Amino acid sequence: MIWVFDSGMGGLITLSYLQEQLPDYDYLYLWDTANLPYGDKDPDFIKQRTFQSLHWMFEQWCSIIILACNTASAHAIRSRQLMYPEKKVLSITIPWVEKIVDSWYKKPLLLATKSTVESKIYQSVLDWFESYNGEDFRSYAWIWLVKCIENNASEWEIIICLDSIWINIQWHDCIVLWCTHYPMILKELEIFIWDLPVIDSWYESAYKLKLYLQHHPEIIVQQKKNPITKYFVTGYSNYWLDEELIIIPTS
Repeated sequence: MIWVFDSGMGGLITLSYLQEQLPDYDYLYLWDTANLPYGDKDPDFIKQRTFQSLHWMFEQWCSIIILACNTASAHAIRSRQLMYPEKKVLSITIPWVEKIVDSWYKKPLLLATKSTVESKIYQSVLDWFESYNGEDFRSYAWIWLVKCIENNASEWEIIICLDSIWINIQWHDCIVLWCTHYPMILKELEIFIWDLPVIDSWYESAYKLKLYLQHHPEIIVQQKKNPITKYFVTGYSNYWLDEELIIIPTS
C-alpha cells in the first residue's frame, strides 16, 4: 500500500497523479484536517505533527509514504532520514529540483507557503547538485492566496489576489508550484503566466515514483485487480469528498 500525507486537500492532486501513473496500487490518504493549513504554523509544531502522522501510518502497515505536503517535507526532510533509515518515506521535493537542474533554468520562481520559504530547504537541496548554477533563484509565499483556496474563494477573488503579485512573476524563466494548493487554481494562474513554463512538482514526483517502483518491484505487492483507495482525516473539515472519510485520533 502507498500512503499519501498532506495537511490539507491539496495533496489530493498528488494522489490523482499517482493513481494516473500507477493505477494498480492500493492508496491510503491521510489528511490532517484538525491542523490545516501548515503554511503559517510554527516549524516545531509542523515537525511534531509530521512525525506523529508518520508514526501512525507505519503502525497501520505500509510499504511507502509520500509526503505530499511541501511544508512538512521542508521541515522534516533531514530528520526523517535519521528517524526512519529503513523506511521508504519520499517527499515531493527532489523531483522538481532535478527537473530544474536537467532543464537548466536560470531564473526559477518558487511559489510556496511562508513556512517553506523561510526554511530555505530548497537551497540546501539545490546545493546537492554541484553542476547547477542558477543566476536568480527566488521564492515567494502567497499567504492570502492559500487562505483563499482553503476558504473556497470565488474565481474573481483569486484573480484579484493573483493580480497583486504579478510583479513577482514576470521576470523569471519558469515557475515551480511547491504548494499543493496552487494546481487547484492553475486555470486562473495561466491567465497571468502566459507562456512561462510551469514545473508541477506533483506530476514530477508521480513520474519519478513510477520509475523507482519499476526498478524495485519487491517494495510493494502490486494489486492487479480492484485496487482500493481510503481517506483518513484527523477532524472535521469543510471539504468533504464523495468517499467515506475515516476519522482518526490526533495524537
